[in-house]
Amino acid sequence: MKIEPSLLGLCLLGFGGGVLYMTVLYLLNLRASREKRAFEVLNSAGYNIGTFTMPFVQSFLGPAGMLATSLFDTGNSFVCLGGSYSIASGIVGNANPFLAMLMLGVGFQLSGSREQFGVMARILLIRYSIAVILAVVFFRLLPLELEYRQALAFLVFSPISSAVPAFTAELGEDFGLSSALNSIS
Repeated sequence: MKIEPSLLGLCLLGFGGGVLYMTVLYLLNLRASREKRAFEVLNSAGYNIGTFTMPFVQSFLGPAGMLATSLFDTGNSFVCLGGSYSIASGIVGNANPFLAMLMLGVGFQLSGSREQFGVMARILLIRYSIAVILAVVFFRLLPLELEYRQALAFLVFSPISSAVPAFTAELGEDFGLSSALNSIS
């Protein structure tokens, strides 16, 4: 397929979506502790496109959908493969490396507390509320072909990036909760 220069804007949409999630969660947590703010910023941004969304797009939307997905994921990768981690570690400061490495071995673990379920529900509610708004905006307002708009509307519902739990552990935050949140999303 021929890539029109205007389609490169899809990279910016992928990047902008992640920045939007980080900004909203940061602003909603201004009065929270630095650790909570960092956790929510990190665990809300980025999309798991390569391992989750691409197979669906390939099956249902064909070559045009794959092109839109690949371009969107290019911008997304800046957020989920280091951008959100950089922002969160500016928030928290230097994490304890020993604790981060210890938490890497814990994995999906929930205590079943109301607080953990509350954190997950809050992040997912905010994330998917924003996704609904973005899907409507992308599908209804972008001056692109139908296949591209369909792919974009689909992409914003992708799960949280699979790199997030590792970055969460690196910051010394709750790796088990992050893994559970990632799996549920």
